[in-house]
Amino acid sequence: MCRDATNGPRLYTREEVAQAGTLAIVGSQVFDVAAFSKAHPGGAMFPRLFGGHDATVAFATYHGRPWPAAVGARYAVGELAEGEKPVVIGKDYMELVGVVAALLLAALAVEARVVFGARTLALSTLLGVLYAWIGLNVMHDANHGAVSRHPAVNRALGLAQDWIGGSSVLWVHQHVVAHHVHTNHEALDPDIQGFPLFRLYQNSEWRPHHRLQHLYFYCAAALFGVKVAVLDLAQLARGEWGGVPLSPLARGYWRTSVAMKVVFYLRFFALPLALSATPWATLAQIFWCATVCGGYLAFFFMLSHNFDQVATYAPAEGLDGGEKEYLRAVLETTSNVGGSALCFANGGLNYQIEHHLFPRVHHSHYPRIAPAVQRFCEERGLPYFHFATIGDNVDSMTKYLAFLGRA
Repeated sequence: MCRDATNGPRLYTREEVAQAGTLAIVGSQVFDVAAFSKAHPGGAMFPRLFGGHDATVAFATYHGRPWPAAVGARYAVGELAEGEKPVVIGKDYMELVGVVAALLLAALAVEARVVFGARTLALSTLLGVLYAWIGLNVMHDANHGAVSRHPAVNRALGLAQDWIGGSSVLWVHQHVVAHHVHTNHEALDPDIQGFPLFRLYQNSEWRPHHRLQHLYFYCAAALFGVKVAVLDLAQLARGEWGGVPLSPLARGYWRTSVAMKVVFYLRFFALPLALSATPWATLAQIFWCATVCGGYLAFFFMLSHNFDQVATYAPAEGLDGGEKEYLRAVLETTSNVGGSALCFANGGLNYQIEHHLFPRVHHSHYPRIAPAVQRFCEERGLPYFHFATIGDNVDSMTKYLAFLGRA
């Protein structure tokens, strides 16, 4: 180790920190991790495991804030030597932390007001929208591993799905394992198994009421939240989705989802009803909140893969049948709508093509990469479906549902 020529703080190389074993690095500071671990609010294990290592990224991702000056003043023993470049977290990450924290805090604040205060239609509506935004802007990216390189961060934020009434483990099982790999595959994609309520591909069985499916779609979509909050409990209890059992390797995640589902029922149903002087009115507003959230989500889910000219694949086709390369399979079954202004409102689902091609890229990057993807497709004569407005997309989906509704 060496001392600054001006008798300033002691300077350390990374090799010296590693050899010491009792020191760690955060930013440009070197601190006594053995002493710090005794006062660490989160326990001693994490800091001690970083002895001899750079903990800059770990501190930023687990705490969501810069290294406190007071901690540095108390436990710092020196700084990195000249030529040893510190790890830079960057202002963008901290800005993202602020966005996510504000969104979660807003939802929690509204939820607390709804549960413990006067429940109103306006507050129930707002809570439903906030739940949808948590699903689209937090949970969705996290459960795709797109928020952080650190699995623990993605896992923690992915549990937001369980907080708003879903199940993160069932969602990954249904969405990542099945839908993303087998988009619009008639046997393997659960997202187009709408029968008997809907007929979403030509080989599906037809019923007379399907003639009206392009009209009643919007009412049915509004029930999506109720389905998730109530009916999915049975599938979670069985440890399956659509008859396909969870991997036995996922039992630990399943137990967490079951526990959080119980907490959700207590928090979302039991507690508000127990505290309410008008239980039936409260129950109606609970279901209204679920309707707003579910309708918001289902509407954008449906737009992306149900439109005029979309492809669906029979069991002998698609990726499993060896007929399609992945890029073409995505481009033939997926569409985009709008632009960057819509990206926040639906968590980047309007850039569904880019999302399916690059699911581990955070949705905030899609507006920048979409033009390059579109040019790439056009240069190679590949399809690239993009609707300028939601209205154009809705019109195309309506025509498609009406077409499938005919015998």
